[in-house]
Amino acid sequence: MQVDSDTGQIEITKQKLGYDDRIGEGVVSEEYMSFKPGQADETTGGKKVADEYEENTGFTDKDGKLKDVEPGVSEETVIDGSISKEELEQEIVEQISKEKIKKAGGGVAYMLGE
Repeated sequence: MQVDSDTGQIEITKQKLGYDDRIGEGVVSEEYMSFKPGQADETTGGKKVADEYEENTGFTDKDGKLKDVEPGVSEETVIDGSISKEELEQEIVEQISKEKIKKAGGGVAYMLGE
């Protein structure tokens, strides 16, 4: 899960590993979920646009590349993702904290060689 602390966009990617006769052992599918909160800016005339949500599942082709894309994610992923509001909030806080640490690491401490 990745959270962009500047825009509030959240992206989740889940790979399913397994065996496929065409490719052997490896990634057989990848699920992708993205939430982008609508924001008001100069291109929208100051009006907030609608939030965007997207979820897709890509399946590997005979060459092992994720090409066959279908809308939606598996029921297993929905069940796995059914966490409490508190757990989700904690995960988002942790991701934002990691992002702030990354940004802070390139500042004065970096210039001082620390």
